[in-house]
Amino acid sequence: ASEGAKLIPTNARNKLIEEGTQKVGKELMERGLEGLAKLKQKNVEGIDELINDISKAVLNKSEQVNVGNLKGALAHAEIAARPEYIDNVIAVKKQIQITGVKGTDIDILLKDGKIVEAKNSYELATMGKGSELDRFREQISKLGLYQKQHNVSAGVEVVSTQGFSSEVIAE
Repeated sequence: ASEGAKLIPTNARNKLIEEGTQKVGKELMERGLEGLAKLKQKNVEGIDELINDISKAVLNKSEQVNVGNLKGALAHAEIAARPEYIDNVIAVKKQIQITGVKGTDIDILLKDGKIVEAKNSYELATMGKGSELDRFREQISKLGLYQKQHNVSAGVEVVSTQGFSSEVIAE
C-alpha cells in the first residue's frame, strides 16, 4: 500500500493515512492504495483523476474527511486492480457523453466494452430502497444507453468491495 500512498500529494498523504484509515478502515485503505499503485503502473486512463478524488476527499473546505467520496475512490481502485479485471481495464472514472442525457461517468471500463460499477459495501447496503435505488437504476439505464449508442452489448456488472458481484442488464 505504501507505493499507492506515494502517489497521493504530500499535503494530503499524512491526513489520508492517519484520519482516512480511521474513517474507512485499514483493509479498504490498504487494498485501495495497492490497487491505485497497480493502475498507475499500467498507466490506466483516468488514474490521475482517481488520485485527485482521493486527495480532494481528504483535503476540502470543511477540513473533515469526506468518508463517502474516499470510500468510493478507494473502491474504484481496489476493484479495478483485482486479478479478474486488471489486465482488461482501459479506463477508470471515464467521463462519457450520452445523447440527451446530462454527463455521467463510467467507474471501470474494460476492453470488451463491459462496464463495472464499483460500490463499497456501505453504498450497496443503503442502495436497496428509496431514492438511492432510483438513482442507481437511472445510472444503470444511462450506461446501457451509452453502450447501445456505441454498439456494445457487453453489459454492466455491479461489484462491491465485499465480494458481491452481479450482472445487471441495462434497459
